[in-house]
Amino acid sequence: MGLSRKDAEEQEVSQGGQYILADVAAERRLDFKRLERLLNSLVKKLEFAKKEEVIAVTWCEAGSVHPIGRLFGLQTYLDESVLENEFVNFNIGLLTKSVRIKKDDLVRILAPKFLGNFSKI
Repeated sequence: MGLSRKDAEEQEVSQGGQYILADVAAERRLDFKRLERLLNSLVKKLEFAKKEEVIAVTWCEAGSVHPIGRLFGLQTYLDESVLENEFVNFNIGLLTKSVRIKKDDLVRILAPKFLGNFSKI
C-alpha cells in the first residue's frame, strides 16, 4: 500500500528510556528539536525507538504501529498536519491492514496529550 497525503505516520520516540507516540502526516517528518521545545522541561533529548524497542513496547512491526498510543500505555502527541484532510488512513498493527477514519473521530479516540506543530516537510 502506498502512502498518500491523507495517511498518518506514527513514530515511536524514546525520551531517556521512556516512550511517547508522535503522530505526523506521512509526507512530513518529525522535527525533534521543535517537539523537544514544545515538551519544554519534560525531556532534554528525543530519539527514534529502535526496531526491537518498537516491537517490545507495541507488539507491532515497525511501520505498522497505529496512532492510538494509550492502547500501549503511551502518551500520544498529535501534529496538526494529520488533521489537514477530512479523513486519515493509518495501519492497524499490520503492514497489510489499514483503516480510514474521520479526523474528528480520530482526535476524540486519541485524546492526545498534546496537539501542535512539530513536523517539517
